[in-house]
Amino acid sequence: MTKVLEETPNKNQKDAAIISAFINSLADAVSNSDFDSPLERAAALSAVQQAFAASLYPAVDKFNAFTARACSPGPRA
Repeated sequence: MTKVLEETPNKNQKDAAIISAFINSLADAVSNSDFDSPLERAAALSAVQQAFAASLYPAVDKFNAFTARACSPGPRA
C-alpha cells in the first residue's frame, strides 16, 4: 500500500490513506486474533469494520472514480 500512497495525487491522498489504514487494520485483526477461535476473529474483524464504517465507503467511492478517470483509455476531461 505504500507504493499506492506514493503514486496517488495529493487530492486523493486522504482517500487512499483511509483505504490503506482499513486494509492494515484488517490484517492486524487477523494476525492478532486466535486462529482457532472463529468468534474472536469475527469480533476483531467486525470491530475494524465498525471503526471505518463512516469513512471507508465514501473514500472507496471517490478513489474508484479517480481510478476510472485516470486509467480509462478514452480522452480525459
